[in-house]
Amino acid sequence: QIPRSILRLKSLSYTVRKHRKIFPDKPYVKNLNEYIAHIKGFCNGSVDFSFRKPVIIPKLKEENEQEMIYRPISKYGMLDDKIMLNLTNKYLSLMFDGFFHDNILSYRIRREYRGEKKITSQHDAICTIKDYLMENNEKEIYVAECDIRKFFDILNHRIIKKEFSELIKKTDDTDTYQIIRLFNSYIDSY
Repeated sequence: QIPRSILRLKSLSYTVRKHRKIFPDKPYVKNLNEYIAHIKGFCNGSVDFSFRKPVIIPKLKEENEQEMIYRPISKYGMLDDKIMLNLTNKYLSLMFDGFFHDNILSYRIRREYRGEKKITSQHDAICTIKDYLMENNEKEIYVAECDIRKFFDILNHRIIKKEFSELIKKTDDTDTYQIIRLFNSYIDSY
């Protein structure tokens, strides 16, 4: 079964290709082509781009008699920011996927997993745990739990940038300047 988001993307892509071919002089097609060229300029570095600061929206997480705890939700308002965030994420996911252990299942690209080409999900995590429990049902099993609440709030941006630059040197990518600049711009937007 193909996810709805993939079907919508394929349908949109087909429609855009069709309209570009049949109606190349229509204003909306010209505007779309110009916007695509604009985004490509950001990607190849010929047009300067920096992420704008996101709007931080407080979302109530829990409430008790003493306090109300909010979770900050970041929202980029500009279409350029949203598109560049999505493209940068896809690029980095492809670049770094080979560095992850096979059983790290979230935020992965489509890959071979247990004999099937797929994007892994929480369902795969549950199946993996169930299989492990079945294989080791005679053994004592320990589970570790940790709470990473506020963990990302204390990360030093200078160290993140340095470690990212070091990691990117281990990839096969030869043109790293632009992706490092985009990553640093994203970190700086906070």
